[in-house]
Order: sequence, then C-alpha cells, then structure tokens
Amino acid sequence: MKTGTLKGDVAMRTNIVKGDSSRVIQVSNITHEEFETNYKPKLDEFGSWKHYETYGEDLEYISKLDDKYVWTVCEEDGIGFLQNGAWRVNRIYHIVCELPCNLDNGSLSLRLWDDKEILV
Repeated sequence: MKTGTLKGDVAMRTNIVKGDSSRVIQVSNITHEEFETNYKPKLDEFGSWKHYETYGEDLEYISKLDDKYVWTVCEEDGIGFLQNGAWRVNRIYHIVCELPCNLDNGSLSLRLWDDKEILV
C-alpha cells in the first residue's frame, strides 16, 4: 500500500490492482471525513447524504451531470463501497457532490460496509 497526496493534502492510501498484463488499475481509499470535506455531498432534509435512485427521474438527472460530481454506492460480495463516477454495475444508488472529483472514474473508493464484519 502506498500513500500520496490529493488536493488539500488529503492522504490517499493506494492499492494497485493488477488485471491482465496490459492494464493496472489504481484505487485509492479515502475516509468519510475526507470525502465530506473535499467533495461536499448534497444532504437530504435529515442531514444525511442525499440518495439518487438508479431509475426514473433521478437517473435522468444523474445522466445530465458531469461524472466528476457523481459518486455511486455499489456492493460486491457483501462489501458496500462508494466509488467516484456514475457506474452501472453493482450500483445501489448515487450521491451528488457540490465539488468535483478530478480523477478518473474508479480512482477513489470509500468502504461503507462489509457483511462479514460485525460492527458494534
């Protein structure tokens, strides 16, 4: 695992995921606090991150936005995570932020839950 910097000197913890020999995918993990400070997710009337559905009017709205302002909550193998960009695979809902993420889709990830862990 490597560490680097992101705007505002946010430390990124980087995992390199190797696919086929021609491609290396870099995914950097951030914390909830780093996400909220650096990207300012829109909030609902209860002060929680506002969820945008993956169908209907919400999806039409998301499709008109620049991907830099959209994040997707995904789940794979019981692990929930927030990924920058508008994704279609394993998506549950979208989050829209006031500030852009100026990295490639899938460069930043925030782990939200793991079904295998018991959280107290």
